[in-house]
Amino acid sequence: MIYLLFIGILILFFVSFFLFQKNILNPSVILCSVFLVSLFFTILNIKNWGITLHLNTTVIILETIIVFILGNSLVYLLPKQYKVFTEEENIEIEIPSFKIILIIDIILLVLLYKYFQEVYKLSLIGGNPGGYKLMLAYARNAKLNFYNVNRIFTYSIYLTKSISYVCFFIFSYINIFKKFNFKNIFLLSPIIIYCGFIILSTGRTDFIYLFVYMLVTFFILYQQKYNFDSRIIKKIIIYGVLTLIIFFVIFSLAGLFTGKTQSKSIYDMISLYAGSSIPALDVYLNSPKFSNNYFGENTLFLVYNILRKFGYDIPNLYAPYESDMIPIKDTYILSTN
Repeated sequence: MIYLLFIGILILFFVSFFLFQKNILNPSVILCSVFLVSLFFTILNIKNWGITLHLNTTVIILETIIVFILGNSLVYLLPKQYKVFTEEENIEIEIPSFKIILIIDIILLVLLYKYFQEVYKLSLIGGNPGGYKLMLAYARNAKLNFYNVNRIFTYSIYLTKSISYVCFFIFSYINIFKKFNFKNIFLLSPIIIYCGFIILSTGRTDFIYLFVYMLVTFFILYQQKYNFDSRIIKKIIIYGVLTLIIFFVIFSLAGLFTGKTQSKSIYDMISLYAGSSIPALDVYLNSPKFSNNYFGENTLFLVYNILRKFGYDIPNLYAPYESDMIPIKDTYILSTN
């Protein structure tokens, strides 16, 4: 059944690719691509994981993608005007000076150091006997028990994230629409600091957000320069595959710092995160369901957090984390994304 699903999604990929004028960044094309990558790793681990996909899971996934493509098609039915971009219409972006970025980096590094201290204190709450080797693993354990760093230091992550995103856009824009200049590489320094924040946050989901933002931003600007010419698709696919490989390596190495890749090889970790979602969906759809005490407690937990601040007697609710148990000495720490 899993091979049937792969073939079905592959057909939908080509249908959406040609239906939407060979736009490789069309949402439907991206959706099919993500499912194909996930299924690729799932197929590689069929024997290791003992996977047996049920018919209802296959039908639900295919129906969902078809409905998504139909919704996407409505946009193309609406009246619209196509605009051809010219070099004269490009926006002139002023490049921040090296001194300004240096000052920003110094401020962000100070915030990163303070955040590091807060995470270490958090790890002590989570059971860290001392030292930095397993600091992030114990800090993650504390977070799963609803402890967290001071909110002020949480805002420092948002600040660093926003600065990193803006700097990457500026860097991409000036290097795509103007001549590449290696001197502008200093614009990427806030992103390096932001990666430090992501690692200290004990999670890796923000790496995915950062990767997707950088990839989509660069490719959209690149396509805009060539007026979305289909002849540059090959370059985009090649660059996209290379970037995906680099991302998987960075994502796995980040797991070494947070204690999530201790007992698994890099290949096993990549397979787990990239290919386990569909088998997990199959298990969920074909297993007994636990009754929820609160409506949407695994999706509306942020809403319930706000209601709790207004005095409502609502327990702390978990987000739907994927998890496995990592042995550390005589205890087990719940490791999540």
